[in-house]
Amino acid sequence: MRVTGRIAGVALVLLHAAAAQAATSSDPELERAFWQAPGWPALERYAASLGQAHPGIPPQGPWPRDEGLERMKARLAQGLKGPRPLPYADWAQLKRKAALDLELDKSGRQAQGGEISPGALRAQGIADELQRALGLWGPLHDAISADGGAARVIRLVRALTFPDVTPSLFRSEAEIAPPGATAEEVSGRFDIVFRQQLTPRPRPGPAAQEGGSAGLYDMLARTQSLVRAVPRVSLFRDGRLSVDKSPLRHTETLWREVDEPMCAGWVPGFSHGDADAAIWRFFDTQFPGGGRQQQRLKHTPAGSLYAFHANRDMPAGPATRNEVPMKLDRRSTGFVRGVYLLYDLDRDGIPDIAAWEGQGKGPGHLDGPSVTDDRWYRLVLVNIQGAWKVLGSDSFSYGCGC
Repeated sequence: MRVTGRIAGVALVLLHAAAAQAATSSDPELERAFWQAPGWPALERYAASLGQAHPGIPPQGPWPRDEGLERMKARLAQGLKGPRPLPYADWAQLKRKAALDLELDKSGRQAQGGEISPGALRAQGIADELQRALGLWGPLHDAISADGGAARVIRLVRALTFPDVTPSLFRSEAEIAPPGATAEEVSGRFDIVFRQQLTPRPRPGPAAQEGGSAGLYDMLARTQSLVRAVPRVSLFRDGRLSVDKSPLRHTETLWREVDEPMCAGWVPGFSHGDADAAIWRFFDTQFPGGGRQQQRLKHTPAGSLYAFHANRDMPAGPATRNEVPMKLDRRSTGFVRGVYLLYDLDRDGIPDIAAWEGQGKGPGHLDGPSVTDDRWYRLVLVNIQGAWKVLGSDSFSYGCGC
């Protein structure tokens, strides 16, 4: 009986393959669109159209070879330059927007008709823009919430004051990129070619089952990488610098027809820096010894604060460091205190990197905000040609999934 089942399985696979080979699937318009603007989005649209042209083939294939698609894959493997990214948010402009005469105390719905007043709606729109620029998420700073989130975001930006600077180390936005930037994003910012290589979907075995599987047409994953390595600079809280070079190689599984496994690869903590010991108490409230267990999973160097990619020679370090604490009103801003950390990388007396670390009740996880006041949020600015720009932000991740 096992032999008979195996022969039947092979016959079914061959039948699917024959039907697929007999079908025509190329879309001339989508193929033309790719060659007018080569890139992954155009290839993905073309590949999706191929899949729609073969509705009888199961997700795991086998898929017929398409010469148009193969030429597109080869073009991406040769390398392209990514599109130029949007400019960094200008801190002075964000401050000006936050300083406008806004209706901060009426951000909830009004009694008459349940409508939001024009003034509160304007404040909500500005708060939403500020929230996105700062990457400040969590229930206390939700710009569209009815419990004052918009007001807290705006008042926080009003309260933060970074020192005036003149031109120093970084003279152009093309010299520095945020730590989470992809190879394509760094390619566009640094004017470096990046390549994309496609991993084929494995051919189904004779006992392949019907159902969904990861992949897009005959591709399982794509890998991006720069043609040359770029420096990744880790900035430590005490001013030390650590420089490693990387081509930013990253492989993305093409989860399309099926959902990606929830929380695969998730690690608690900050994404680009270390956390103080006290914040891990959050896990001890849920699991005995949980804080110590989660600390062992952290993936950032001990004592690190943030990181960035550089497209210029970096000083050997350490950077000159200046720390300035501040107090805040929890009800007004969502934080109880903060600290400015100013770093002069080339030691010329002018700060090059500024970080602000906020302490308050963190977003927590499914149970809501943390009980303790944690140092859970970091905003990082870079001095570019004498103006502070938002390089990025980092938040402590308390959990994943549901």
